[in-house]
Amino acid sequence: MGITNAIVSLRGLIIMANPNFNEQEQNQMPDEYFLGESLRKIAKGAGIGFMGTFIGMALGYLSRMVIARWLGAADYGLICLVFAAMTIAATLSLVGLPSGIVRYVSFYKGKGNKGRIKGTIISALKISIPISLVLTLLVFALQTGFLLTSSTSLD
Repeated sequence: MGITNAIVSLRGLIIMANPNFNEQEQNQMPDEYFLGESLRKIAKGAGIGFMGTFIGMALGYLSRMVIARWLGAADYGLICLVFAAMTIAATLSLVGLPSGIVRYVSFYKGKGNKGRIKGTIISALKISIPISLVLTLLVFALQTGFLLTSSTSLD
């Protein structure tokens, strides 16, 4: 598929996604306008995602540094174990739903089907919340059992 076909396809998607766009405006606008507009939206979304990821990682690093200085080596080791366990539990509880939500919400948004968007999000919550609760109880039970059976000091 050539670049011209790609631009025409992208133009058609933009027109379908925008119900206020009329055919006279469609025929008067060059293909480069649609490509430029789409690339700006993609770049803006990627920039926002990058900044959110960067800020989250920076705050995570700073919080771990503060916790390490405040608690000491032995207690920081316990905190790292808990962070690792919670990360594993969170990954298991999401069961790949974030990528599925992004795919289907954008698909249904392009088709203008708001009911399916709502259904996708509600279905994802119905799946992830019970799994999260079970894993939370499991992690809590394992943690409580560890603390009750541990009789030695870590110092």
